[in-house]
Amino acid sequence: MKQLAGALFGGIMGGFGGGSSGVWIGIGASMHNPVLGVCMWVGTVAASFLTARGFFSHTTHKREKEIQGLAEAVAAVARESIEASRKKR
Repeated sequence: MKQLAGALFGGIMGGFGGGSSGVWIGIGASMHNPVLGVCMWVGTVAASFLTARGFFSHTTHKREKEIQGLAEAVAAVARESIEASRKKR
C-alpha cells in the first residue's frame, strides 16, 4: 500500500497541485492580488489531495475485497484437505 499511496499522492498532488502553482500565482499577480493567487493554489492542492484520497480509498477497498476472496478460497481448500485426510483414516 505504501507504493500505491506514494504513486497516487505524489503523482496527483505533485503534478496537479505543485504544477499549477505558477499558473495561480501568475493569475494572482496579474490581478495585483498575490494573496488571491496563493488562495487559489492552496485550493488546488486541497482538491488534488481529496482526489488522491478518493482514488486511494477506492483502490484499497477493491484490493481488500480481492484479498478477502482469495483468503476464503484458501480456507475452502484447507477445509477440503482436512476433511479428505480425516476420511482416509
